[in-house]
Amino acid sequence: MKSLKKTSSQGRKRGKILLMVVVLACMCCVAQVRAEGEPRIHRWVSLGNSFTVHPITNFWWGAWGMAATDRESDFSHVLQRKITEWQGGWEPRMVCYNMSGWELYHGSEQQREYILKRLDGTEELVLLRIGECVMKYDNYQQDLEVLIDDIRAKSPNARIVVSGCFWPNSQREMAQEAAAKSRQCIWCPFTGMCNSETLAGLNYRVMGDDGAWHGLVEGGASAQSVANHANNLGHMLMAEALFDSIQANWGTNSAILPQWADKGKVVRVEYFDLSGRRLEQAPAVGISICREYREDGSYTSRKVVNR
Repeated sequence: MKSLKKTSSQGRKRGKILLMVVVLACMCCVAQVRAEGEPRIHRWVSLGNSFTVHPITNFWWGAWGMAATDRESDFSHVLQRKITEWQGGWEPRMVCYNMSGWELYHGSEQQREYILKRLDGTEELVLLRIGECVMKYDNYQQDLEVLIDDIRAKSPNARIVVSGCFWPNSQREMAQEAAAKSRQCIWCPFTGMCNSETLAGLNYRVMGDDGAWHGLVEGGASAQSVANHANNLGHMLMAEALFDSIQANWGTNSAILPQWADKGKVVRVEYFDLSGRRLEQAPAVGISICREYREDGSYTSRKVVNR
């Protein structure tokens, strides 16, 4: 009788243990599903030139990436759909800005401030699809590295993607790739993408914001410049290359603030507000960006919170 009771008691204990194992397994599964279901990107910013967005003029009829037939066909919107699908249908907020002024005057603090003001600090992804408007190459890599550092300081949770140029140019490409890799960004080349099949051409037609079709040839003296931009196929190929690079590198530490080796003592310290404007000193209250310069000319940026 005692043996029977002992066996029954052991059976109940095993049952409880089995139940606990099942419950824990279910909880782990639920946690895994929740983790996988969380969107990776809530907000992202697409920065670039006319390939990204161009205002309406007498030679261009819609506020989106130039030479795409409509807004939904430019590379930013194609990439947006790919990211949404990647996130299981969760659509992030996307905004596009033209930063060609910085390309033309990349040493300008005013142009850098213009870009930083377009960020609100919550971005998980910042895309720099740039290069075609760069005309002077002196200090281009260094100026791009400064911009990347400032973007990272303003939006510390963002992965930063730097692309190559649609129009081939080895000097621009080398500088952009070097800057991207030195600052641990995601690098996305556009090698071999520009050809007769991916260029719009003068006979190309686009649907304007006015709801009418327009031939690029209507653009007069500027028509050829517009026609040299990517057509829908070119925009799609750029979006696919960017998405592949983002997806392949999302799990890496490419978005984490680089841990630079100590390159000498700090010789100068500067403070900036979140818009990138230089301050005389650190504010007694609020958030600022501290930039520490070392003996070899390198520097690191960090966010400072004073309460």
